[in-house]
Amino acid sequence: MQLLVYARNFTPAGGGEPKTFVGLAIGENPRVAIDGDFAGQGAPTSFVEIRVPANTVDLVTAVPLLVAKAISREPRAMRRPVALTCSDGVVRLRLEPDFATAKQVCEPIMPLLERCRVWGDTVVTASAVA
Repeated sequence: MQLLVYARNFTPAGGGEPKTFVGLAIGENPRVAIDGDFAGQGAPTSFVEIRVPANTVDLVTAVPLLVAKAISREPRAMRRPVALTCSDGVVRLRLEPDFATAKQVCEPIMPLLERCRVWGDTVVTASAVA
């Protein structure tokens, strides 16, 4: 069972405010719900997808460490999508100037990770657990 957390950054072709979409999925092979051209936004200008075992205890620590490891090992990520697979999980990403450090990449997904708890094959928020 895997947990997938992701962020997609879109910059509208005709200008306008960049938009970030964040999501989470769980399953044997969870998929990104926002891919390609999303609601006329065009292709994502940058993205991150992190897959970790669903039983990962500390997502708030594990995910940023995986992202930092991927960025340090793949300097070409600014020009093209890259992937890092290791025993802790899988990271796919494509960077851009304001989405280039582990802190910047994790910033949009951290609020989701801080509230997320996985029980069996169900994802719940911390407020629902309390």
